[in-house]
Amino acid sequence: MASRSNTKDRILEASTLLFRRQGYEGTGLKEIVAKGRAPWGSLYHFFPQGKEQLGVEVVMRYGEYYRCLLENNFVESSSVIQAVRDIFTASATELVDSDFANGCPIVGVALDAMNSSSYLRQACAEIINSWVATLASGLVVAGISEFLARDVATSIVSGLEGGTVLSRITRSTRPLMSASDAAVMAIRSALSDEWRRESSTRLESLLFEGDLKTGHDQCS
Repeated sequence: MASRSNTKDRILEASTLLFRRQGYEGTGLKEIVAKGRAPWGSLYHFFPQGKEQLGVEVVMRYGEYYRCLLENNFVESSSVIQAVRDIFTASATELVDSDFANGCPIVGVALDAMNSSSYLRQACAEIINSWVATLASGLVVAGISEFLARDVATSIVSGLEGGTVLSRITRSTRPLMSASDAAVMAIRSALSDEWRRESSTRLESLLFEGDLKTGHDQCS
């Protein structure tokens, strides 16, 4: 049983790497089997619906793995800004270490299959939404309202994915780090908005209490 499980893991790991580097359409099943050192028959044993099912499992598996990384980043970092910077820095480091070969497998699948497979597109959308939700939760804990946090989290994921694509194209981490700076600015702006809103609310409350006291004094 362990051997069968290891075979499936090798197929999934090989698929993830190849999708990151070549995209979904650019990767053939024979290439996956060869990279994963798996018998040809095992592919359809574990994935009877073929490449589409394999693609969905890669998306869900990698997506949850990365969601946990995002979540842990907020727990382990000294601040929300540092947590977000660390996310972008880690992606930039991985790009450099892979000679700009390793992109995001979710994007590798989504861009190739969004118009041809609703099954794959929905899986990619579910994962992206889970990343946004995880980031938004961390931003809320830092003091940003739920409404603003969702928008800022969406912009962070957009910058992370778009920055990774541009960095691979230009073979430079500058686009990714520029996206990191933009994400930090968005967080600071959101935190500032919350501070101004809270200050305004406190001021209105004090003025209201002052009006009540004045009215009370006049009636005494």
